[in-house]
Amino acid sequence: MAILFTNFIKQETMNNKNREWQIIYSSANKMQATIVLQHLQDEGIEAVMMDKKDSSYTIFGESEIYCPLEQSFDALNILEKIEE
Repeated sequence: MAILFTNFIKQETMNNKNREWQIIYSSANKMQATIVLQHLQDEGIEAVMMDKKDSSYTIFGESEIYCPLEQSFDALNILEKIEE
């Protein structure tokens, strides 16, 4: 099963409880983002998904995956391995 990755890194971070979180993945396909999220969590990355889809028109918006800034390099390496 091939998984296409889009928008690996955006220059966007969020602060949560004095931690910086980096967006590492974004997709309009929520199921695809959920698979990526589960894989990252299985590898020990503290990843979370933020669903930014419009509640009325679900074709608009994306699901974004964030991880702590200090784990972002490892998370991107895992994503590259999945892509191969």
